[in-house]
Amino acid sequence: NNNSLSIVNDMPADMSLKLKFDYLVNMPILMRAIFKNVENPKLALTMEQRKTIAKYKIETMDAIESVMIESHNLSKQLKDDLLYGTLSDDEGFALSKKIAEKKEQVLNMKIMCINFIKKTISKEQFNTLIELDRKMLYLNSPYNY
Repeated sequence: NNNSLSIVNDMPADMSLKLKFDYLVNMPILMRAIFKNVENPKLALTMEQRKTIAKYKIETMDAIESVMIESHNLSKQLKDDLLYGTLSDDEGFALSKKIAEKKEQVLNMKIMCINFIKKTISKEQFNTLIELDRKMLYLNSPYNY
C-alpha cells in the first residue's frame, strides 16, 4: 500500500488529487470485516451483538450493493453515451446528477452503518474491528489518508 501511495504522490497534481479525493470518500465497509471475524476471539462479539448486527445488515446494508451497481452502471452509460453517442450537455448533466445521488446514498449508508456499529459494540471492540478491517482487501484503502 505504501508503494501505491508513492505512485499516487508522483502523479501530476490533478490526477493525484482525484485519487486522494476518492480515498477520502471511500469509507471502510466495516460490516464485511465483522462477518469475516465474527468468531474471532480478539473481537469477542457477544451473541446479542451478533444478532443485533445481523438484523441491521439484513434490514439496511444488504441494499448497498444494488445501489453501488446502479451507480456503476450509470457511470458506464454516461461514459459510453458521451464518448460513442450523441449525448448533449443537458443529458450528461442529468446523468451526472443521478450518479451523484447514488454515490451520496452509498456514502450515507456507510456513515449510518459505522455509527450503528459504534453504538452496538464497545470502544475496545471497535478499535479491534478497525485493526482487523485494515487487513481487508481494498482497491483504495480508506486508511491511507
